Amino acid sequence: LNPDFISELGLYGAIEQQLQLLQKTGEYKTAFMVTGDTYKTDQQRELVVFRIVQELLNNTVKHAAANEVSITMDYQANQLVITVHDNGKGFDIDAMQSVQNNNGLGLRNMLSRMILIKGFITINSKPMEGTTAVIELPKQLNL
Repeated sequence: LNPDFISELGLYGAIEQQLQLLQKTGEYKTAFMVTGDTYKTDQQRELVVFRIVQELLNNTVKHAAANEVSITMDYQANQLVITVHDNGKGFDIDAMQSVQNNNGLGLRNMLSRMILIKGFITINSKPMEGTTAVIELPKQLNL
């Protein structure tokens, strides 16, 4: 995956394509919604966000035992908010992050990558209640 992929499809198109791939497996019902006026931000930042969304979807496929996945992209005046939700088995996020081995490594990597691009990610999950991740990407970098 190179940055040209994002410049060709845009973040919106790239995320939509990922959901379509999930839908085509026949194992997932997907929903995709975009609100607000779409805009582009720095290509590298969009690539990082896309990779995080990919990781979230990959986690859903590998671990969640879900059959429904939805993504909402909300283009607000000052930030883009992306919500990724699945109806899977969920997990105890506190227990996952406190483990000293590789469990939770993907979550920590997502948090670190968002910090690098001046964004935030919040992951909420409870056993048997699915998982929701909220990515917040400020529209302008405050350098």
